[in-house]
Amino acid sequence: MRMIQPVGMSVLVGLLSFPAMGYVSFGNGFGSKWGDDAAFGTGAVVTWGFMPDGTGVDPAFRMDPFSFPNSTGLSGTSSISTLRHTIDNTLGHGSGAFDAAIQRAFDTWSREANIHFVFVSNDPGLPFASSGSTVPDIRIGAFVPEVGHSFNFVGAVGFGPRGGPWSTTDGLAGDILFNLGATFDIVAGTEDVTPIPAFTNDLEGLMLHELGHAAIGLGHPAWDGVSNPDQRVMYVGDFGNPNAPAGGVLINRELHADDIAGAVFTYGFPGDFDNSGALGAADLAQLTAEALAGTHNPYFDLTLDGMVNAQDAIYWITSDRVLDSSLGDLDLDGDVDDADFGLSFSNFTGPVGAGGGKSVATGDLDLDGDVDDADFGLSFAAFTGPGAGATVPEPASLMCVVVAGLFAARRRRDGLCVV
Repeated sequence: MRMIQPVGMSVLVGLLSFPAMGYVSFGNGFGSKWGDDAAFGTGAVVTWGFMPDGTGVDPAFRMDPFSFPNSTGLSGTSSISTLRHTIDNTLGHGSGAFDAAIQRAFDTWSREANIHFVFVSNDPGLPFASSGSTVPDIRIGAFVPEVGHSFNFVGAVGFGPRGGPWSTTDGLAGDILFNLGATFDIVAGTEDVTPIPAFTNDLEGLMLHELGHAAIGLGHPAWDGVSNPDQRVMYVGDFGNPNAPAGGVLINRELHADDIAGAVFTYGFPGDFDNSGALGAADLAQLTAEALAGTHNPYFDLTLDGMVNAQDAIYWITSDRVLDSSLGDLDLDGDVDDADFGLSFSNFTGPVGAGGGKSVATGDLDLDGDVDDADFGLSFAAFTGPGAGATVPEPASLMCVVVAGLFAARRRRDGLCVV
């Protein structure tokens, strides 16, 4: 029996499963998200970091107020370096392996929704769960459980974003706690195939799950009644159903369609920078402007390399997670044809002028300030001719995509994605 990764007991109040959805949101699906805009479907930039070793616990905190009303559940102070040393050194995965696994979990959620994570190292070390301990947004710690407490029987706990049941000054919101009494590893093997050894937590898969709570505001869905194993990252078992499969028994580091649907419901599509619910020329224009500004605003960093440049614009056009078209598709109609080359020729030779300035939308695909042979080379490499390529609407109508249809067409795995 593998250790599961549930949300803390104090978070379960107000959790509701929508029968029409394959995912579960905190706070009845409303008011539990990060970002300046509380409206669901709008993007956010979220900061995260590690609690400094020695970070204590607010004595008023109760992880399990029902079964342990007089206990915080945590003994001593946080020591993330203990867990890092175990992964990197004791288990021999090498220097940086722990941090890389944590970062991959953040990146996995970022690729599927309009949420962006920024690591910060200036955690002031305020006690966990104390009022005002809100920098960074998501604080990651590692504690020894108190003797006899229920925290002994889980790998980690994650608490939902601010909003909903959490106020803007709540020091508990978004935090993730690893159990130093549990067993962790970066398990080698194949996604959805390789079993995780008994009583072992796969670090990356566990972190991905806890971020579903802390970053996305998702809870634990019930079994769908069909899938075995249930491949959803947020599924940990359906303990009221004796026929339901156990959760967390196989390597699971990729998001299922239901997990993605929950993230998109909360933060919108990746690349929807204007929060319109559609992908179109306005989003590409914002991205191009940011790339040219050179400020590297993380909100526009689609390639997750810490920079915002032409590569992000290329990704916006070509990635199957965003527009899913071809480079050189200047009119965003799903192919690279004579119409696109006509737009390029109208701006050819020298600096882009009347065509609208530096922009991939005017043919300046490398954003170097002109439309020249280098740009045409990129366009010709993607040329498909009239009528070829994917079918997407014109910029005037934008690209309004039904969530279920998008995921059914683009995602690796089958599963519930009904919205």
